[in-house]
Amino acid sequence: MSQPISPITLRSSSYVAVVDVEMGSTVLSLQWLTADGRSHDLLVPSGPGNNAFDAGCFIMAPFTNRIADGTFLFEGERISFPVNQPAQGNAIHGLARERPWEIVEQGPESLTTIDRCRDDGSGYTYDLTQTIRLDHQGASFELSVVNCGPAPRPFGLGYHPWFVRSPAARLAFHAETKFRHDSRGLPEAPRGIGEGCDFAGPAGQPVPSSLHAHYAGWAPRNAELLLPTSGLAILMSAGGALTNLQIYAPEGRETICIEPVSHIPDIHNRPELARYGDITVLKPGERLVGSMTIAATKLTPLSTVVREGVGKPT
Repeated sequence: MSQPISPITLRSSSYVAVVDVEMGSTVLSLQWLTADGRSHDLLVPSGPGNNAFDAGCFIMAPFTNRIADGTFLFEGERISFPVNQPAQGNAIHGLARERPWEIVEQGPESLTTIDRCRDDGSGYTYDLTQTIRLDHQGASFELSVVNCGPAPRPFGLGYHPWFVRSPAARLAFHAETKFRHDSRGLPEAPRGIGEGCDFAGPAGQPVPSSLHAHYAGWAPRNAELLLPTSGLAILMSAGGALTNLQIYAPEGRETICIEPVSHIPDIHNRPELARYGDITVLKPGERLVGSMTIAATKLTPLSTVVREGVGKPT
């Protein structure tokens, strides 16, 4: 039996990340190091007393967010996942986050890990690889999943970062369509940009005390969290399959989840919403890739801030 892998610390001149390979290759903390020797938490750190999935950043695969009742039909086959959100009757956030991963390659500033998932319950067979790289410009994350099974399967990918925030926090991004969520966390009817997609503009808008919404037509694919209290601006950007944005600001907590994902929640059961962010069907051997980058800068006063490409359409 192999020895447990202790959390791994990656360090560049400007960023430090701690990764728990044994628990879904989850990022437990991410800090920005400034020239004056100070460190700033960009993610809510997972430590003693914290639920590892209520802090840091975890991976969502082979689906993101929620599937109603944990089940759906695909090409005449009933596929089921564990209902791990029993109060709402949902399967939530996929399989990857609680599985032990393996190290493929490790360096001082980078780490590649793999989840060789062979799940009898759902019938999903895949290899999911994550590569994390730190440099002076930021922390980059790439996910790549390969269908290793004998038949086509629908796949989705995403990241679930818990960013720090303060009461004065503002958020800036642009999207075309917004979905609020019902009491089960499942999407309601879509709304156009004039009906609530209200974070556009270089200075964004204040973050509500409570928010749970999904955004489609997210372009350009970046979002900026402005934190005047700490004098920081955190920029999250995405690429590849991660086309959509999920926002979750839990009431009573100084955190906000800004989640780049590849599809709308419960799209497996809602084909009529496919144009807003569909699942990707992979044939045996085919691959799906998505990426995320997190970077920090000192915040320019909101009265003068102008962010190129943030919070406005291209």
